[in-house]
Amino acid sequence: MPAYLVVLFTAGYWQSLSLPQGCSGNPCKHWRRFARGDIGLAQAVGLMAFQLRLAASASCVSDLTVPGAAGFGLEFLGVFADSMLVGGLAAFSSGDSWLRNEEVQRPLLYVLSTWLTYHGLYLTGMFSNPANASAQTLGCRGTPLWLHFAVYWAAPLLAVSLGHRLEAVAAATQTPAERHEKQQ
Repeated sequence: MPAYLVVLFTAGYWQSLSLPQGCSGNPCKHWRRFARGDIGLAQAVGLMAFQLRLAASASCVSDLTVPGAAGFGLEFLGVFADSMLVGGLAAFSSGDSWLRNEEVQRPLLYVLSTWLTYHGLYLTGMFSNPANASAQTLGCRGTPLWLHFAVYWAAPLLAVSLGHRLEAVAAATQTPAERHEKQQ
């Protein structure tokens, strides 16, 4: 397992450095763009559906090994922590905070992602990515279709939506001087 985690961290970090800004196979990115108002609902759903590849999974067993509500909560908390902890701390920090430095945020994010994957792997698979979860486990024995979409799609998208709202509230409560300070 430690070797897998080293590879997971290295691959994630390398991908973040080598791919163009905003490039991701994770549909949560499109949902976040919708939540910000950058794209409409139809476009967000269309982009997410385009990313979802349905594959025959007759011989697989579900990664969801906990009750549905626990799986929903774990995936929700995992995505919320993964997408909001580092960036959210920066949003609530002062303008000169070390948390606002991208060179600090990126390794922190991948350490956190690796930790979350390690601790959630045997419970839900801790995919934190609806397209990845569906590509690997949609239709597997042990998880009804509705539960798959609740745990692996609804939970992450709700987590991203909540995170966006919290960031918006934080931005709205700042004075113009504080906003200017954070932008520098």
